[in-house]
Amino acid sequence: MQQSDTNPHIDHYRRDLAGGAAGPLVLVTSDADGRPTTGPVGAVSSSEYGRLTALSGDRVVVTTSQALVSADTNRLRDLYGKDLVSGTVSSPLG
Repeated sequence: MQQSDTNPHIDHYRRDLAGGAAGPLVLVTSDADGRPTTGPVGAVSSSEYGRLTALSGDRVVVTTSQALVSADTNRLRDLYGKDLVSGTVSSPLG
């Protein structure tokens, strides 16, 4: 199921193309429940939105200025690891 883009920010999406059929389009820049997240207010350059690296069909590493966890309140680009099946977001650094 594709989610509508309901926030005014650039988002990261992931689609697993391995196998016989393409997987669903998954909103990576979402919270653990799959809801779109907030991002910085005002003008933001493209580089501040970060990058997405797929580790597997189910795991990604993403840098984004959007708060993927509620404890992130600095509105700066942070590094996250995310399990796209469970929605679990963590720090890949430890």
